[in-house]
Amino acid sequence: MKKITALANLALLFGLLQLPANAVQLVVPAYFAPSPTGLPPATTPNGTADWNTLITAQQAQKANNQLPIVAIVNPNTGAGTAADTAYYQQVYTDFSNAGGTLIGYIPSGYVGQSINPDASCQARTAQAVVGCAQDYRTLYPNIISGIFVDEFGIQAGTNPGITPTQVTDFYTQIYDGIKGIDPNWTVFGNPGSNAPIDFLRQGNSGGADTLITYEDIAANYAANLPSGYVSSFPASTFGNFVLETPESSLRSIIDTAVSRNVGYIFVTDEGVNVNNGNPYDRLPTYFASELSIINSINRGQSVAQQVPEPDAWPIPLVGVGLILAIRHRKRSRAKG
Repeated sequence: MKKITALANLALLFGLLQLPANAVQLVVPAYFAPSPTGLPPATTPNGTADWNTLITAQQAQKANNQLPIVAIVNPNTGAGTAADTAYYQQVYTDFSNAGGTLIGYIPSGYVGQSINPDASCQARTAQAVVGCAQDYRTLYPNIISGIFVDEFGIQAGTNPGITPTQVTDFYTQIYDGIKGIDPNWTVFGNPGSNAPIDFLRQGNSGGADTLITYEDIAANYAANLPSGYVSSFPASTFGNFVLETPESSLRSIIDTAVSRNVGYIFVTDEGVNVNNGNPYDRLPTYFASELSIINSINRGQSVAQQVPEPDAWPIPLVGVGLILAIRHRKRSRAKG
């Protein structure tokens, strides 16, 4: 009796262990511009090809019931102007129609202290940052699913005497304003490093649903351990951007991110000192491999080695265990 029951329980447990853990999604800072016919070449010459790659990849994601790619869009350090809309409208629409998730980029000027005079978003106040979010709703209606708030927190070495409470209040106002535009929008905050738990939305305070807690090169990744509170939240609460990663380290970096409860990941071979400091001016050369690894994780497969699909072999084993258990119960009742 005990042996048969143990076998049934083991079969059930074995089947359950094949279910995927917290999912991980590819999030692409897509700061490369397409060049539609009739418009001048973009500053990122591979922009059109890279957007076509993203759209094609997302179509395959949808066809194969894989999680959507998340693309952060950034027409002009913000939503841009009405004149920019035609430049991006078609590719954004095509990506969205393929099932992709579009997130609009806006700067926040490190609590309004650092403003790029050439940016379409002049983030001098919390209200101005919210206005920049509204521009995405106005210029790209029905295709934006959230806002990516960059320059989140105090810039290292330039603290103008702003208190932690003032920082939290600033981003709380931004969060409330963005949710006022669309309560279904996800708000990403990018401090780029480990951040106080107060930055996360909890109750009526905090500025982000998801924090980007790492934005640095691969060489520093292993030693940069996450804050202790990270394990207490869903994986979708955190994202990591890992730069200057050779393809030989791609799997180990993603595996490490997953082990650290990171739900959004972007790994690239691009460097930090390129194209005026934009390491996101193109897709990684190993984009297809990166997406394939992430998909394998979400299918419940090992990152280190491929195993048969979960539905190919645990289910029969579970069935055998259940049949054995049922037969044993019937025999026990007959004897009784």
